[in-house]
Amino acid sequence: MPQGRSRTRLPKERVRSFQEVHLGLSAREAVTDARIFLEREGVLKGDPCPLGTDHVAVLRLVAKGDFASAFDKLLETNPLPEITGRLAPDPYGALQVYNQNGDRISLRRIERFLADRARSAIPGLSKTTGRPKVAVVGGGVAGLSLSHFLSRRGQAVTLFESADRCGGSLVSSCGLFRVPQRTVDGIIARTVSRGIEIVTSTIIGRSLGLRELLDRGFSSCILSVGDGAFAPLGIPGEGLAGVFDADQIMRVSREVASGARDLLLPLGPRVLVVGHGEAALDAARTALRFGREVTVLVGGREGLMDPVAADLREAVEEGVRIKTMARPVRIEDNGVGCVKGLVCQMLRPSRQGEGLEDEPQGEFLIEAETIVNAGEASADTLFLRDTGGLDLGEGGVVRVVSPEGETTLEHVWACGGCVTPGMTLLETLAAAARTAQAVV
Repeated sequence: MPQGRSRTRLPKERVRSFQEVHLGLSAREAVTDARIFLEREGVLKGDPCPLGTDHVAVLRLVAKGDFASAFDKLLETNPLPEITGRLAPDPYGALQVYNQNGDRISLRRIERFLADRARSAIPGLSKTTGRPKVAVVGGGVAGLSLSHFLSRRGQAVTLFESADRCGGSLVSSCGLFRVPQRTVDGIIARTVSRGIEIVTSTIIGRSLGLRELLDRGFSSCILSVGDGAFAPLGIPGEGLAGVFDADQIMRVSREVASGARDLLLPLGPRVLVVGHGEAALDAARTALRFGREVTVLVGGREGLMDPVAADLREAVEEGVRIKTMARPVRIEDNGVGCVKGLVCQMLRPSRQGEGLEDEPQGEFLIEAETIVNAGEASADTLFLRDTGGLDLGEGGVVRVVSPEGETTLEHVWACGGCVTPGMTLLETLAAAARTAQAVV
């Protein structure tokens, strides 16, 4: 999460709804912050944006109040500024610039302001150059980014998504309180407005093969299906009623919040989430908003959660409990095929000084009626396993033969979490830019 000022709802207000926790900047605040930051332009420190965004040029336009031009400048290198503005760390992190209120200025929140303000403005259709179409398989972060970069270069694009709507991890892993549905819908609307064709409810590899796509006139196919699957916990009892993957809860929460249906996912009164990343915390905070008692089990030291420290702090403020220094052993049966709880093994620092070891006689039970798996992500490529000529590695990752994502199958490329599970948001966007440039 970006570090800097934002108006934030109080915890007691947050847990009663799925409304966004951080409310962002006003136009006046964005202009003022841009002007103050530009006064420090000569002493920029830290890593610049890995996407190559010229933030100084963007800030100059914001400082003039030319928000439309600033947003266009952002889109040159950043396909999803409304997402980076909410989830990505700030560039030039070593530089601490404060405004007149004593709040640290966040460049990412200025990005978010520009993107949110531009949501209702639909850009004109991009002009294709008559090149054959490129098929992008997967409508998540990587797929939407690839489509953006390809269309900006004049390439005709068709985006295939297996679900009934695009969004990928933005809807299956991120809580509504961090990424509202209107934000995802705005990205999709902008994608369509660029002349990109979106085909949903289509599983490439099953309903339509990769080779069949190429035979239909697509010059290239790019796999961007991500790492939306969670690897099994690998313990007894995972087949009991009451065990879910985090994405099941997250998708239903969006439907419930939108009024599409009542809660159909049978969450028990006590929910135990296993994992330590953003997906685990978002699943926990979502269950909390459904009125459940929630605990997150971290399979090691609390330091595992350092990369999500800000989100952890907010989760604890809201009432999520954190249990560390334990690993799951088995899911206990209540006698009728449902979850009774999770048997865990207490851990302690190894006597050799490195790693952790089991505490003797250290098994204990965490009682819960629902267990949520939000552990290690794995490549979501099961539907591709019968595709001849495509080399899938351990864990289902797509093997590539170049940094740009060429696969072992001619004219087929791959990008994002299906190649390297666990990529950060900015790593995924940067990979999409590299692949798009190579394909074009």
